[in-house]
Amino acid sequence: MDYTMVRRIAVVGVLALLAGACSDSPTSPSTPSTGGTGGTTATVTSVTITGSLAVSEGGTSQLVATANLSDGTSQNVSAQSVWVSTDTTVATVSATGLVTALKTGSTDISATHRSQTGKVTLQVAAATFRLTVSGMSVTALNTCDDFTQGLTNGEFAIRVRAITPSGAQTTLATTTGYPGSTTSPRGLNLAKNQARSVGSSGTFTLNGASGQSLRIQFSATEWDEQIVIFPPSIRWIHDSRMSDRSSNRTHSFTNGNFSSLGPNSITIGSSGSCGIRLNYTVSAVKQ
Repeated sequence: MDYTMVRRIAVVGVLALLAGACSDSPTSPSTPSTGGTGGTTATVTSVTITGSLAVSEGGTSQLVATANLSDGTSQNVSAQSVWVSTDTTVATVSATGLVTALKTGSTDISATHRSQTGKVTLQVAAATFRLTVSGMSVTALNTCDDFTQGLTNGEFAIRVRAITPSGAQTTLATTTGYPGSTTSPRGLNLAKNQARSVGSSGTFTLNGASGQSLRIQFSATEWDEQIVIFPPSIRWIHDSRMSDRSSNRTHSFTNGNFSSLGPNSITIGSSGSCGIRLNYTVSAVKQ
């Protein structure tokens, strides 16, 4: 037998088998679709803004920016948009679309995402607030101690009023007195740094439009009295230099709220050393 020929046949057979195996390779997988029509990425065609567009001063509104895509779907893109208010004195808008109303008026709010911008007009209406003013106490800062012997106490007559822009007012507290009188009410007798309660209050309903305000007016008269004996007579001696002094403090409505809420004070002084301070509080509840 010709063994050389056999070996050649065997080698040829092996090569043929290997060639067949190589030609039977598996088919490569196709590229997955990235979404959208025709397997292309969907694009943003427009941006729509939704949410409450009527807000009262001091209120908030959460707006939502929706991207409308070319494949007919939509996405919430509030956190990915650039938000702008055209009038930040009327309302501001956060990076996520939260609007804060500051004063009456209107402003355009826009949201831009991938070169597409949506825009709406926000209307801010006046809010109504119920304000309560309470006179808490008065404190003698100094008495007019002009007498030779010196005085430790002072007599104070006070009046506290709350006044609205329309002129409506209420008296929160009043004490009366008259220097040298032994029969009329004596007012408040206070030592230096001593506080005396004048607890009373008044409540007002105010429209919160810009420019509205509540004025607190504090009037006071301070006098010192002393009995001086000049035998055979007795006389009242009094110092009333702090005669009908007054002071005002205004609580205005700005940026959606009334200013200086909580504990407050007004101080009245005279040309001399005497003075008195009113301590009071103001609270506001949005209706």
